[in-house]
Amino acid sequence: MIGEWAHTNTHSVFGVSTAWYVSGGYRLAMFTPYLGYAQVRTDRNSSPGLRLSEVPPNLAAYGAGLNAGLNAFLEMNPDERHLSLGLRWDFMRNLDLKIQFDHMRNGADSSGKLTDLQPGFQPGGEVNLSSVAIDFIF
Repeated sequence: MIGEWAHTNTHSVFGVSTAWYVSGGYRLAMFTPYLGYAQVRTDRNSSPGLRLSEVPPNLAAYGAGLNAGLNAFLEMNPDERHLSLGLRWDFMRNLDLKIQFDHMRNGADSSGKLTDLQPGFQPGGEVNLSSVAIDFIF
């Protein structure tokens, strides 16, 4: 079993973040089932930015663009819960097969840890991921 907790306060627009995880597994002959849970929360995923009513009218469009850019950047602050369930099978000396299922739930204003956001992407929602891997030592 392993776990970790972290807390950061940047004293800036990026706000305060708290993250933690716990993970454990149990070896049963050639098999090791494991389970993990993680959570990361950021207290700020958006900001009102510049008050456009106080910006000269000829600069208001630039101010709106800056506000949009800031909020697009802040949206990348993760707010996510993550559950992992897997099985490792040591089928040969120095070779193992891992099968894992991950379920991620993003906060309402967050893209979580998703990075290649496509046009029309809506923050929040859930993501499921299944993976199979072979690890080896040579």
